[in-house]
Amino acid sequence: MAEVKSGINGEVRGKVGNAIFYTMYGKNIVRSLPQINKDKKPSLKQQQQRQRMTLVQELLNPLKELIKITFATVAESNAPYHVAKSYNMRHAITGEFPNQEIDWAKVYVSAGSLEKPSECRVQKEDGGLRFNWTNGEGKHNDTLVVMAFSPESNSVEYRFTGELRRKGDYFWDMAIQDMPMHVWLAFRSQDETDISDSLYLGVI
Repeated sequence: MAEVKSGINGEVRGKVGNAIFYTMYGKNIVRSLPQINKDKKPSLKQQQQRQRMTLVQELLNPLKELIKITFATVAESNAPYHVAKSYNMRHAITGEFPNQEIDWAKVYVSAGSLEKPSECRVQKEDGGLRFNWTNGEGKHNDTLVVMAFSPESNSVEYRFTGELRRKGDYFWDMAIQDMPMHVWLAFRSQDETDISDSLYLGVI
């Protein structure tokens, strides 16, 4: 049964027959339930797509809170997580089913229109990670965002540092894990309305 809130022109939520009603971004939406044949074996293309979705969901689920911010400027009327999932499913998977895997160099954990630095590197030091970069074409008062993810422990670390792009150097005082971590950086505008695409720095 569907429920109509605030009169006939209000929100509609629920199920009527094979139709599902719900509200997203202030709009009433209706969609049909899929017709499922439980006896039909999924095609190779369907299996490939399911594996891609599983890989990307396992990648992005620990990053959900970060992605709400770092994909917000490109999300428009969609949820930032859905935009991030769609992009990475299309671009960050390599190999053929059933041996598909994440192509880490192509993973985006932020997306926007700000300039990335032209060169950057990260290295371990006692007590954390040292980042060095060249300014590139971006505004000198953009601020640094650093991100790290360990698939083995499913743990995420990130920091909106407030460090200015023009400095070219930042030390992230973090506990270094004994397992590999994938590292990215990005730059965010001073007014927090835009961000750069993430720049993958490799595994440490």
